[in-house]
Amino acid sequence: MNHCKRIVCTLLAVVVLLGAVPALAAERTELPDYFSVETDAVQTPGQFTLTEGRILGGGIDGGLANSITVGDDFYYALEAGSEITVTNTNPSPTGFVYLYCTVFHPQDSYVSYTGETIEIPGGYFRELDTNGYYLGEDGQWLFLDDGHWLLGAVMDETYRPGRMLFYGESCSFTLPDGGEDAAYLLHFFYLDPAVTDYETTNANYTEWQRNVYMVAPAATDDTAAGFADVPADAYYADAVAWAVEAGVTSGTSATAFSPDASVTRAQAVTFLWRAAGSPEPASLTSDFSDVTDPNAYYYQAVLWAAEQGITNGTGDGVFGLNGTLPYDQILAFLCRAAGGDASGADWSEKALAWAAENGLTDGLSFTAAGTCPRSDVVYCLWKQLA
Repeated sequence: MNHCKRIVCTLLAVVVLLGAVPALAAERTELPDYFSVETDAVQTPGQFTLTEGRILGGGIDGGLANSITVGDDFYYALEAGSEITVTNTNPSPTGFVYLYCTVFHPQDSYVSYTGETIEIPGGYFRELDTNGYYLGEDGQWLFLDDGHWLLGAVMDETYRPGRMLFYGESCSFTLPDGGEDAAYLLHFFYLDPAVTDYETTNANYTEWQRNVYMVAPAATDDTAAGFADVPADAYYADAVAWAVEAGVTSGTSATAFSPDASVTRAQAVTFLWRAAGSPEPASLTSDFSDVTDPNAYYYQAVLWAAEQGITNGTGDGVFGLNGTLPYDQILAFLCRAAGGDASGADWSEKALAWAAENGLTDGLSFTAAGTCPRSDVVYCLWKQLA
């Protein structure tokens, strides 16, 4: 396919698609009829949110912020320098594959232009003003010019098209250099400018897949589960390794577990639910006023826990999703899940006594109402369920 034909195809795609594909379109995981993706990446458990926002007057405009909660509970862990190979497998003479990448960095919250502090579950953020990267003709990543988005960046001011893979063509590349602890959202687009009836055949005109990649650190003898902040001799090291292997929880990035970070009630119940095998609740209808999104990572976990009598929320029909988890609550969850009694006005004392009797708190220093960090949540789960 010659240079001019590629430019014409690009122009047609840009004209039709500008505004036709939402910036945060629904994630698709398999498109075998359009392209293939080959890599040595390992699927790694992880539930986190990628947030995009625009800088306004020293804050982030909450109205322009978009979030993607990665719904597959995993990301792809790559070793540094590993290649990703993409091949166009659709025998259309005009359709091509186009690649685009956005880079996110860890951040627990941001301040909106109104001064409101907004939490980011999972802690990854990208300012819209920083744009992203598209793959150039030589297989190298090129930074987007201001004002360009996705297909608009296929051509820059000198009319050089980005890399377009036509049928049978392959391209191998590494991720752009996003710095330490970056999360990469890699967009794979399949476009066919010859399909003009896109209002009725839109699914055939544009197909996409978005994968999240992180660079995994090389395992060392003095750390556990590949996390630089989990020493191999830490009392919770075996618990962290178990939690990752069992899919209970992953790190807060590819290189960090954040053992001292706090845990919300939603996260804790989800950890317990996953450790139990992620059983489906008998009913998918929520009785909690703050548990309303069936697609939320915690939705089925909360419903299951309520059905099992593990927790009834914080009162008045509220579960208290974002409430910080104290020690007595996680121990009460585990006690009830095991068939123990942690009810009544003295539920906290009962839960602590049961935990001590069963060895869950051996070696821990804590108070009942003290915040239970990630390290101790997985430690208690491990002691009881591993």
